[in-house]
Amino acid sequence: MSIKRKILVAVDDSDQARDAFVEAATIAKAKEANLYLISVIDEDILSNREESDYSHSLVGQRQELLNNYRQLAKDQFDFDQVNAEVFVGEPKRQIIHLLKEDPAFELIVVGATGKNARERLFMGSVSQFVVRHSPVSVLIVR
Repeated sequence: MSIKRKILVAVDDSDQARDAFVEAATIAKAKEANLYLISVIDEDILSNREESDYSHSLVGQRQELLNNYRQLAKDQFDFDQVNAEVFVGEPKRQIIHLLKEDPAFELIVVGATGKNARERLFMGSVSQFVVRHSPVSVLIVR
């Protein structure tokens, strides 16, 4: 019995993340692979805040974002099921951990930069780290 392949796409609420999602969904559909969406909230953002309401709000916003992407995958790409999960941690390390943990992943799709203004000046630190450390193929979307 063969394992159905997975394509991982890491998203936030940036335009590049949306473009990465579209690329990932298109490829997953063509390859008949499962689409797996993640959004990683940088733990540094939460550790600088004392209010637990803020962290719950941010997690809720990211979950809503993933639900919107999941619905888009169903409506525009005709996926029956899309896995989506919010994580809190260091984004680049969380992505690599997921890829190494599950041998069914065959591709990771990420935007060239994230929401961080500093990262917009050059290819983002998360995408650079993923390119260097990923055990699977990487697609960087601009």
